[in-house]
Amino acid sequence: MISSLLSPFNLGNRELKNRMFAAPPPSLTCDFNGMATADTVEYYQRLAETGVVAVIVEGAAISASARTWVKQLDIANPDALSGLSQLAEKIRRGGALPIIQLYHGGFNSIPVAGKKPSGPGRPALKKITAEIRPLSHEMIDQIIRDYAAAAMMAWNAGFSGIELQAADGSLAQQFLSPLTNTREDEYGMTNAFGAMFVRQAIRVIKSVTPDLMLSMRLSLKDLLPGGTSLNRTISQAKLFKQEGVDIFHVTEGLIIGNPILLHPAVGKNAPETPFSEDAQIFRNEVMHPLILSGKIGRPSNADQKIGRNFCDFISLGRTLNRNPGWPSYAGNPAEFNNKLPCLRCKV
Repeated sequence: MISSLLSPFNLGNRELKNRMFAAPPPSLTCDFNGMATADTVEYYQRLAETGVVAVIVEGAAISASARTWVKQLDIANPDALSGLSQLAEKIRRGGALPIIQLYHGGFNSIPVAGKKPSGPGRPALKKITAEIRPLSHEMIDQIIRDYAAAAMMAWNAGFSGIELQAADGSLAQQFLSPLTNTREDEYGMTNAFGAMFVRQAIRVIKSVTPDLMLSMRLSLKDLLPGGTSLNRTISQAKLFKQEGVDIFHVTEGLIIGNPILLHPAVGKNAPETPFSEDAQIFRNEVMHPLILSGKIGRPSNADQKIGRNFCDFISLGRTLNRNPGWPSYAGNPAEFNNKLPCLRCKV
């Protein structure tokens, strides 16, 4: 009998009807200027109609220099407002809360006008051969302003929540990892576990959109030698909780030129929910609501993770694209047994 997945949860002043979120992998449906297309709107409307409680829209670039992949959604250009508003409206009409992820790729971003990629500093990784331009204080201040402007755009478009991307190789994660943050100033790892940049981003987002739910996508471990440990992430997260993060959406790994794809914990043959034990430790230490992501397969397994306090919610990415009826199987697990699961053709 599955019960935890379908149980309500009070998050702040909101009662969420179940424990299932739609995760934000790139849909690659936007046009080359980052504008949402009819295909984008249709894609997210379908996700909302699956029965999940919330849909997190794919990472939206907060500036032209923040873009990390072709056809990435734009939330900096005023011309994007109409399409973003349609996304929020269709998701809400589909029965889910619309949330949008704010994204900056740091030195993983596509170079603009021949400029060198920018990041916290020169990464302490031999894999990185490109010349990285360290961010100046003026550049950091501008990025923080870009986060504020993007948050206001999300508010004006009608979104109910924002997710700050601080994992998956993003600029925010680059500041949080000793492998990518080699700065020796106040933004370095010796000051508050390297959390200063991210704390500033949280503050400006909360200051301009205090009524929006704030999720934070966070990597529990880098899964690379010398990288961020679970203990360091817990210390960072306690600071982010104080700044006003409402819920953490956890994963693992540090994506730089895709070395993470070689790690067995996240590869095609990894077991279901490979990060769940670390997530439980994190949840017990930070004592804050948590969304677990990564290789969510059987509804019965996801239900157990929630029932046994590994997490409060689960997020569904490729699994939901493969089986849009997955949320309905939470109430009828026998029916799921007759469906072809996600084959993980893409890690």
